[in-house]
Parts: sequence; C-alpha cells; structure tokens
Amino acid sequence: MFLAIILGLAVPSLYCWLMKKNLRLKLPDSVPPMVSQSLAPTFVTMIIFTTIFVIKYACTFTPYGNLFTLVSTLIGKPIAAFGANPVSLIIVFTLMNLIWFFGVHPNAILMPYMPILTLVNLANQEAFLAGNALPYLTFAVVATCVQIGGAGNTLGLCIASFFAKSEKYKAMRKLVTPANIFNINEPVIFGFPVMLNPLYFFPMVFSPAIVGLVTYGLCQIFTFNINPTIAMPWVTPGFVTAFFQGGLSLLLVWILAVFIDFILYLPFFLIDDKNTLKLEQENTK
Repeated sequence: MFLAIILGLAVPSLYCWLMKKNLRLKLPDSVPPMVSQSLAPTFVTMIIFTTIFVIKYACTFTPYGNLFTLVSTLIGKPIAAFGANPVSLIIVFTLMNLIWFFGVHPNAILMPYMPILTLVNLANQEAFLAGNALPYLTFAVVATCVQIGGAGNTLGLCIASFFAKSEKYKAMRKLVTPANIFNINEPVIFGFPVMLNPLYFFPMVFSPAIVGLVTYGLCQIFTFNINPTIAMPWVTPGFVTAFFQGGLSLLLVWILAVFIDFILYLPFFLIDDKNTLKLEQENTK
C-alpha cells in the first residue's frame, strides 16, 4: 500500500512534467482532434513504462528480489523497529488520551499510527499461518488491554459508577454502561463529563501507561497464545474479542486490565459523586 501511494503520486507527476517538455506525438492536421489528443502522450507513456520496467528488472539483481521487499526492508523495518514495540504503543495511546482530554479527537494521533498497527497485524498473521512464532506477540497482548471501552479506558469509570449515591450518576450509569461495553464511550466523555474535567485527568491520561506496563510485565512472566487471524468489529465487547483471540489466558489479563482501570477511576469518581450528592441535597433544601 505504501508503494502504491508513492507510485500514485510519482507517475502522474512524471507524466505532467514530461508533457510540459513537449514530448508529444504530433500528427498531421488532417487527423481528427480527438484521435490526435489521445495519441499525443504515446512517447510519454513509453518512457514511464520503460522506467518502471527497468526499476522492476534491476531489483531482481538485488538480495531483495523485488521492489516490494526492498521497500518493506529498507523503509518498513526501521519504522517498525521504532513504532512496533509495546513501549511505543503505550506512549501513543497515552498521548491519544491526553489530547482527547483537552478536546482534540484521538484519531489525530491514531490515524498516522495505523500503518504500524496494520504492519504488526499482517506480520503476526503471516507467521501464524506459516506455523511460526508471532514476531509481535507481546505487542498484540498489550494492544488488547491498553484501551478498553474506548479512549480513556472509560469502562473502569462505568463500573465505578455502580458505587454512586447521587441521583445523577445512578441515572447516568444506566445510560453509559451498556454503550461502553460496546466500546462507545462518548456518553461518558461528554456526559460525566470526563473531558476538560481536572478531577479525571490522572486516570484518563495515565491509565494506558499503567495498564500497558502491567500487561507488558505479565508477558515477560507468562506465555500467551493469540490467533491474529480472528478479527472482530470494533463494537464487539472486549471480553468477547479477548476470549476468541487468546482464550482464557488473554481473557483473564483483559479482566485484570479492567480492574486496574476501575481502581484508578474509583477514588476520583467517589469525590465527584460526593460533590454531586451534596449539591443535590442543597438543591432539595
């Protein structure tokens, strides 16, 4: 895909540049204009095809064999070495939550990181189908737990809302929890609110780092098996995806991650709920 994007930009640019050099096939005026215009880029097309063919043929004399392997080796591997490791994943998701807290959608960071996620997933799938060990197994395990319930790991907050004493959050948990189980967390982000709420800054921003590091540590102690060929829609509950992809072991790690998120949110939620309850009592009086 990366090479296709490069060619998609390079070929039209080369075509336009050559056409401006008047490398056109000129036909007599007796030839109809439509025919003359359609044949005008003949020389330019021949130059472009010849250039591509020469590059393709030259790659066969390299250790890489073809242009795709050459690009993925010289460009893809250095990028993967930088971005396709658990620490980079944790940093990226922490930054996503940071900008989301201040009102900037996390896709601003996630979209540039998507090629890395795609590369990792494809590499794991190829290894799995070939019967080899997954090259990015730890990355896949951490990725399963680093964002649960949506950006901000808000499923932990939804569970904490079951300890609510105020009428606001008793009503709120009925609205936000079912949606959050299916990874829809806008009702929590905007309803509590969590965004731009200093009270929830710490658990929202740093939950990926804490959960990610705990999960990363568990990967150094225990062995996990993941089937990367199993893909679920993004609205599939996390525990379903974890169980089908990694069995009981991955499900237990996922549950542990939710529990950590819950512990991180609980003290801050109790303060929020206490303040809300006090305000409700004052309004009642």
